[in-house]
Amino acid sequence: MVVFSGVIITFDILGSASTGLRPQYADICAAALDNADSKVQLQHLMDCKNWVMTIIREIAVLEDWKKGMVSDGVLNVRELVRRAGDIEQRLEIGTAKLTERLLQVSNRYGAYVKNYMDRCSKDLVVSKITHVFACAAQVYLNASFLAQIQNSQKCVNV
Repeated sequence: MVVFSGVIITFDILGSASTGLRPQYADICAAALDNADSKVQLQHLMDCKNWVMTIIREIAVLEDWKKGMVSDGVLNVRELVRRAGDIEQRLEIGTAKLTERLLQVSNRYGAYVKNYMDRCSKDLVVSKITHVFACAAQVYLNASFLAQIQNSQKCVNV
């Protein structure tokens, strides 16, 4: 059952990111992925840590919130920038930790990993795939909210 839950959550998150629609199971995703000791561990299913998928879900939910506010004509740009900034900060911290981890492996084994087993270790694979998803999340976040963030910073600098 855990595997099926992970598959549904993964498709819901990635589907919402690619279509621009709110995740259908956003609340379930939050409950299933937010705890470190959660039964659903996406690293066992898709080699990506839960925290990145959680961030991608949060970006999709924030994008849906923004669309609703714009549609109603009541978008609070400061609130949008605050929320996007919180997500960006967590994403940058996580990406920095992953980069540090990958550099440690590179420094230990050189540019070319000598031992095939080290190169293919599960931990290293998970770190690399999580890093790819984290970079994709950064692009998604910037594409969705960069204009609002830049305009907000211009207002502060004036």
